[in-house]
Amino acid sequence: MGKSPREIIDINVSTQTRALYRVGEAGGNEWQTIPEPKASSQVLTESQILELSELILHIENHYGFPCDIEWAYEACPNAEGGRAGKFYIVQSRPITTLSDISESNSNLADTDIVKKLKLTDCQIDWAGPFSLLHYSIAANGYFKTFNDFFGKNLSFVYISYHDGAATAYLPSNEYEELGLYLAGRAKDEIFRTTWIQKFKDTADAIREMSKNLDAANFFDHLNELKKLYDFYTACQVASKTASNFLSGKEEQVIFREFEDARRYSETLFLDIDAIIMRVIDDIKDRYTKEQLMFALSYEAYDIVNGITKISPEVLQNRYKRCGVYADENGYQILDEQIADDIETEWSKASGEGVLKGNSAFPGKVTGVCRVIKNYKSAEIAEGEILVTGMTDPNFVPLMKKAGAIVTDGGGLLCHAAIVARELKKPCVIGTKFGTKTFKDGDLVEVDADNGVVRVLKRAEEKEIVLSKYMSREHSMFYAHVWNESNRDCFDEYIHDTNIKNMLFVRNERGVLDVYYDLDELKTIFDRIVKGIIDNPSILDTVIEDFYTHWKELLPYLNGEKHISSSGDLKSFYTHYMRWWGPMAYIFVIPDREGMPEDLRVKALKVRKETQEYSDEGDRVYLEYITRTLPNLGQIAHLMTPEEAYRGETLSPEEIAEIERRSSGCGLLTIQGNTHFSPTAVTEEMLKEFGIQLASLEVSDTEEIKGASASTGRVQGRVKMVLVKADLAHVAEGDIMITYATSPDYVPAMKKCSGIVTDEGGVVCHAAIVSRELGIPCVVGTKIATQVLKDGDLVEVDADNGVVWVIKRK
Repeated sequence: MGKSPREIIDINVSTQTRALYRVGEAGGNEWQTIPEPKASSQVLTESQILELSELILHIENHYGFPCDIEWAYEACPNAEGGRAGKFYIVQSRPITTLSDISESNSNLADTDIVKKLKLTDCQIDWAGPFSLLHYSIAANGYFKTFNDFFGKNLSFVYISYHDGAATAYLPSNEYEELGLYLAGRAKDEIFRTTWIQKFKDTADAIREMSKNLDAANFFDHLNELKKLYDFYTACQVASKTASNFLSGKEEQVIFREFEDARRYSETLFLDIDAIIMRVIDDIKDRYTKEQLMFALSYEAYDIVNGITKISPEVLQNRYKRCGVYADENGYQILDEQIADDIETEWSKASGEGVLKGNSAFPGKVTGVCRVIKNYKSAEIAEGEILVTGMTDPNFVPLMKKAGAIVTDGGGLLCHAAIVARELKKPCVIGTKFGTKTFKDGDLVEVDADNGVVRVLKRAEEKEIVLSKYMSREHSMFYAHVWNESNRDCFDEYIHDTNIKNMLFVRNERGVLDVYYDLDELKTIFDRIVKGIIDNPSILDTVIEDFYTHWKELLPYLNGEKHISSSGDLKSFYTHYMRWWGPMAYIFVIPDREGMPEDLRVKALKVRKETQEYSDEGDRVYLEYITRTLPNLGQIAHLMTPEEAYRGETLSPEEIAEIERRSSGCGLLTIQGNTHFSPTAVTEEMLKEFGIQLASLEVSDTEEIKGASASTGRVQGRVKMVLVKADLAHVAEGDIMITYATSPDYVPAMKKCSGIVTDEGGVVCHAAIVSRELGIPCVVGTKIATQVLKDGDLVEVDADNGVVWVIKRK
């Protein structure tokens, strides 16, 4: 069946040789043979098929998601051929066998939906941090509910998601047609009065229901909430759309009535979002909050009721980047690549540095641009130009400071327009691409008299310089965990702390060299410290999430459990990656200046309890590959997570390609986008991305400076420990020179007379253990492993944090 238009596409008739028949008036059933031609004849007529289809679609529209429906047909015994009768719906439930996003999008690139979107001029209706779960509860308001009350609706809505933030696009030609139609209907005073009253009454009903909603009963009342929310969405969309097409003095009276209705329920979307977040907080188990936010309503229902468990990876991918095509028949989720292709096509229409929108309040202002996509922890200086997707009441403090306001979406009744008129600040709305066209620091002119925003001078592009930060003997699986968590998970606690620029290079020795933009890293660490000092409860949340994932990881780390399948490995990776974010916070906090002692002690306690397992994740992964896929054991450390998941099906060509990585490979993240290099990272490759690697001054210096971690003064011969295999060669009285230490190093450290590291601070592992053992220790030298060689005679002056070379070997 085709849903739109409703038509029979194909009919397949199967042969049924037996059927269960009622026996006599006494009851009971028995199997009987069906003779030909009846056995191979079509049972339902085409009109009955269409009748059944309408019943099924009515059920799906009622629930708002695809359903698996069982039905029966009772023929009327008095009708000729038994053709007249009645359909009965025996059972209806959500479909639980829908493919994961990675599977369902494999052939979408050339579908009619994608072609249609690329060729359609679309405009932004709204933007903000509204989750896919939230949207799926209200989406029908654009379609059937809208048409039932107003007599017309849009054919589709497209939602673009980036890191949890949504932008809603509507087809421009349909929007204009709909706007003119609604403006005409608004002139009917009787209909308009009913419309506005329904708008307010529905808002009141939702507020009243919301008072009693919690995790225990939310899904029991979901259908009731959806019906109300659909109607509220329809009224809200219709009111703001009609307002954009009202003109003339008489119609301004109507505009003010709609503005009053909009104000009446201005915070309702935020109120519902708060309820959804509260429910998610109560039900999250092996799923993170952001993953649950990106389940559709029926998927969330299934998760809560244990019917099916959509993979956390699918939901995480949706959070990071996806597109959602919605129409009266349901949803189609488009993956990152397809969404990027569609939106790249749209963005070609934007002028270079000049955008046109609609004036919400007149005036002309020049100022420095500040792009804000999420109000949480956002800052703006007096007079800066606020550029955002759309605003809501949380943005008001920022709007009061701004010299002017520019939004991607919105109409004359959007929040930004209403507040700009109240504040009497120049405001241009509906620019479509403001947050993509303008960058922080750009000097821009906002000409709100004519609805134009233009760049006067671009902010100088800062050259990205990556400096070596640390080295560890780790696999590329571990590098992906580290990279993904740094890139995607830090923001969950404090806004704008995700790391955008970093490089992981696995060299020919099997050591992972980690590079960061040190200016960016300092800024992020400072934000973390300030955020936790300003709101100490953040640290409690960090620790709670740390132990949530630690509980899942620990049985594997201490050997109680072993990964036994690709599915287990995926789950392990997700928990490992989700644990890494709070772990990094906890490791950063104790070393930062200005951190209150009580918070420092709280973080350090967690760190000490768990640091002995810090490197065990790699061991668990490598043990799984060696045990279950022994033919891949020699290349396990070179495989990406995706390749590890597909281990059994890797082709000989793919295995050969992985083997070639032994000479070096890398993982580069620039401006939040990650690129995997299957070959050694070269200067030429870095130049393509505009990256420079900082070089350390490592001349043949005889003096190396660091920080004193454990006092004392000692002389001895150098023993370089660059990989764990070197630990076996440490002798009594050696001076251990290494990148950093971990629990595996302790037996060898006990033999040493002194310890020197490139990395670390006064509460790093090397410092703590050295103090416990009473061994002189200098940490954070940066260059010791590059300056010194095995057998060099050195003096460690840990009283002053200096290492002297007495005699080269």
